[in-house]
Amino acid sequence: MALTCQLYPMQTRHATQANDATIALLQTLVAPSVATAELASLGLPATVYHNLTGESVTSARRALDCVTTRIASGDAIPLHELRALSQAVYECVPYLLHTEASPPLVRSLLQLEHLHDAVTTLQNLVAMRTLAVAGLGALRLQYLSPTTRHDVTYDKLVHSLESTRGVYSRVRIAEVWAISRPQDEASFQQCSHLGNCQLLFYGASGAAAAAILNEGLHISNSTTGDHLRYGRGMYFANSLEKLLARMPKLGVQCVFVVEAALGRMHTETEAVPHRLAPPAGFDSVLAPGATTPSMISFSNGISMPQGPLRPRCRSQAAVGIHDEVIVYKEDQIRLRYLVTFK
Repeated sequence: MALTCQLYPMQTRHATQANDATIALLQTLVAPSVATAELASLGLPATVYHNLTGESVTSARRALDCVTTRIASGDAIPLHELRALSQAVYECVPYLLHTEASPPLVRSLLQLEHLHDAVTTLQNLVAMRTLAVAGLGALRLQYLSPTTRHDVTYDKLVHSLESTRGVYSRVRIAEVWAISRPQDEASFQQCSHLGNCQLLFYGASGAAAAAILNEGLHISNSTTGDHLRYGRGMYFANSLEKLLARMPKLGVQCVFVVEAALGRMHTETEAVPHRLAPPAGFDSVLAPGATTPSMISFSNGISMPQGPLRPRCRSQAAVGIHDEVIVYKEDQIRLRYLVTFK
C-alpha cells in the first residue's frame, strides 16, 4: 500500500535531499527492532509479528468496542454475557492470553485499558508490516517533504511547539514534514464550515507513527487505554508537554500536527465513557486542564497554541494538568505536519 500525500504550499528542500531525509525517516519507523520492542512491551515474542493478520486484529477491535460500549453504559451485565464478550476478544488475538488457560473476565473500564493499548498496538504493527512489505520504492515520497527553516510557517509552528514544552525544555525539534492526504482534504471540506479551526497535536512513536503515515489518523488506530474517559473519539493536545509526558519511548518519537474544525466546543469535567458524539448543539469537547496555552493566529483563519502554559482561572473547573480536545468525527481533522525530535 503506497502513501498518498500531497504537499501544502511550503518551501521544500532539493528533491534528492528531501527523498533521502524521508527515506531515512521511513526506514527507521519500519525497522524490525521497532516491532520487537513494541511486542516486548506487551510481553509477546517477536514471532507474533509475522503471525498477525489484519482480519484477526479487526475482529478483536470489533469485539473490544462491543464490550467497551456495554460496560461504559453502566447497565448491569449478566455474568454469562460478560464471559462471552471477554471470550470474543481473546479468541481473535490469543497471544494476549499468555499462560492463562481461559480468558480473564472483563468487568470494568480499567481492565479494558490494557486491552485497548494491546489491540491498537497489534493493529498498528499490521499496518507497519504492510508499509515495510510494500517497499520504500513504492512510496510517493515527493508528497511527504521536509520543510525549510527559512519558511515563515515553519517558524510559527516550531515556536508553538517549543513554547508549550513546559518541563521538557531540553527537547529539540529535528525535522518538520509537510503532509496532506488527498482523501483527508475532500472529507475535511465537508466539516470546515464548522469554523473554530485550530492546530492541535497528536503524539505517536514506532508502529503507530508508521500506521498513521500509511493509513491516516482514525479513531480505530488512535484508541488507547487512556482514551476512554470521554468516549470513542480522537484525543488531541494543545501542548507538547502533555504528549512528551505520555509518549512511549519506542523508535522515533513523532508529533502529528492536525488541523481540526472544532466548531462549538462543549466543556466537560466529568467522565462520559459511553459518549459517541458531542452533546447536542456542539461539535467537539474540551476537557480543561489546570494549565492552558494562549491561542494565536497561524494562517487563513486557523489558530494555534502559544506558550508558556499558564494556570487556568481559579473559577474554572479543571481535569488533570493539561487540556484535552476530543473530536468524534474523523472528517473534522486533517493531517498537516509531522514533527520529529533529537
